[in-house]
Amino acid sequence: ATFHFRFCAVANQPTQASKPVTPAPASMVHQKTVLVLVALACALGGGVNAVADFNRNINANSDGGDMASPWFYHGLEGPNFTTVSDAAKYSIRSYPKSFWTATTVTGKSMDDAGSEAFMRLFRYISGNNESKQKIEMTVPVLASVIPGQGPFCEENFTYHFYLPAEFQTNPPKPDDPRVTNVVLDAMDVAVVSFPGWMNEKEAISHGRDLFEDLKEDNVAFNPDMFYTAGYDSPFRLTDRHNEVWAKIQGSASDATTFQILSDGGD
Repeated sequence: ATFHFRFCAVANQPTQASKPVTPAPASMVHQKTVLVLVALACALGGGVNAVADFNRNINANSDGGDMASPWFYHGLEGPNFTTVSDAAKYSIRSYPKSFWTATTVTGKSMDDAGSEAFMRLFRYISGNNESKQKIEMTVPVLASVIPGQGPFCEENFTYHFYLPAEFQTNPPKPDDPRVTNVVLDAMDVAVVSFPGWMNEKEAISHGRDLFEDLKEDNVAFNPDMFYTAGYDSPFRLTDRHNEVWAKIQGSASDATTFQILSDGGD
């Protein structure tokens, strides 16, 4: 099957008459992300204590925790999965049906969309819901990306927070109409992992390699979308873990990407 693993923003390369844009150094991008999240924590709770609580929440049990969980969960709760195969270039995992809270941002930049989506979802777990209930941070921050078609097009980025076990059947309804509780059906995915920081450039590079490897191995997959999975807060500087997923065709979720829980799971 023919596939095109490209974001529109990347596909629209400057012509010879255009002046190329020099990307900001990675350190500057990471500093900006930290500042944005610190500002968000302050706005939600106020002052230095809010920043400390925010940091503890997303780095809880960072040196371990439940030994049944993968090391890259760093003690946080996340979805269960079964590793079907573990090859040199990629792994195949099977995920059961699970419940998440999600929001979709349309735009040309994955990095900008991610910042906006994270703020919406973080507000939800910080109490911006009908029960005014705070929900523990989980992993991963999962983003499904459906590339747009043609030049100057926009992509749809849907970001998800996994809902902890106590909220898997009846999560509180979000106050923000742009945030929705959803069910992700069972699915099999091919996974490639890499250290460092997740951004648009890294997602495209590793995703393109994954698509090529799957094609070479005659593994049927969905070429029209992919997932990114981030497991670390911007405050974590070492032992970082990121993933790109390709959905294996034949997964149950090929038929239904997600179901909306219209009334908070009722």
